[in-house]
Amino acid sequence: LLSDEVGTLTDQNNQLLYSFQNAGHANAKTAWQAMDSPHYPTPAQVAMLNEASQMVWQPLDVRTKCADAAIDVTLQPQSVTVVELI
Repeated sequence: LLSDEVGTLTDQNNQLLYSFQNAGHANAKTAWQAMDSPHYPTPAQVAMLNEASQMVWQPLDVRTKCADAAIDVTLQPQSVTVVELI
């Protein structure tokens, strides 16, 4: 579990999103291996690999107190997690 202070949110429309990549999420290599690691993927396989590599963004709950905000994120083992303030 990662807890961090985001800082001051100046716009009430701010939103936090997160996504992660690991063996089962946003990972084209896993999909490529599942199709027997073709040396020359067909156009259909390339489309599947592109789809498998897309990050899925999810809203993140933000605790606010006045203008300050804090988040809690459970980090996945052996993964990369991205948090984006929009």
